[in-house]
Amino acid sequence: MTDKRTLILQTADKLFVEQGIKNTTIAQIAELAGIAKGSVYSYFKSKLDIVKALFVQSFERSQQAAEALLADQRLHGPALLEAHVMSQLHQVEEERAFQQMWMSDDSLVMDDDLLQLIQTCRAEFCQVQLAILQRALGDDASPWRYDLLTLINGQIQEFSLLITMDNMTFSHVHCAAFISRSACWTLNGLQQSQSEPVLTEQNYVINPMPGDRQSQIQRSLKQLRSLCIKLDSDEQTLVSQTLDLIEQQSSLENPSVALLRALIANLRPYPELAEERARLAELLAVELI
Repeated sequence: MTDKRTLILQTADKLFVEQGIKNTTIAQIAELAGIAKGSVYSYFKSKLDIVKALFVQSFERSQQAAEALLADQRLHGPALLEAHVMSQLHQVEEERAFQQMWMSDDSLVMDDDLLQLIQTCRAEFCQVQLAILQRALGDDASPWRYDLLTLINGQIQEFSLLITMDNMTFSHVHCAAFISRSACWTLNGLQQSQSEPVLTEQNYVINPMPGDRQSQIQRSLKQLRSLCIKLDSDEQTLVSQTLDLIEQQSSLENPSVALLRALIANLRPYPELAEERARLAELLAVELI
């Protein structure tokens, strides 16, 4: 059975695609979903919050697919990179209508909050991609790993635009093989020429949010801990343990999105924490469930 939050997102996605975000109202979403308008606001503060949740949902899907590929010990070498590209192109194909919708909406393209959220998600996803690249191409790729990642993502993005904006059809299998082989050929050329990398760990920085994001996460966790005084002693203990686990996981170089999402969900039974819980989920770029 579909939970109410998921139902709202599915309904909003359908209406956004059919009539655009500007022309869709919260009331229409509630009516089509068969729920009260107030129920929508109990999950989302505004229509933009629904849009942001749909973006997080899309990025999390990419993240989970990439993490699953990394966990599959049968995949290695260029085949792993091919599988990753295939996964990305398949998702673009499935989400074509949604992508077309938001790319044609000027109000979204110019919204700072949404752009910051996208940057946060990009920063998280790039870490997983780097791990895939390392396993696919080996230690030989290390000096140029950021350059290679940029080239690969550029190719994926261009082919994705052909799918999304031009409704072009082509073999995803051949495309994935082409991109994977291009990466191998490029690496061979770089090794032979001993070219200096353009991008390094020092200058490859995706700014996920203005300011120090980790500091913002720490402030949010501190605020949640201060709100715990409104709970009884047993609840305080459970929440404190959950926050400790979130803090540990968020400090890792490659935190588990699935685990963070589950830990954030553990805080849902406490209405006193609802507003700050939503803020923390946004900072961590995980879906609020």
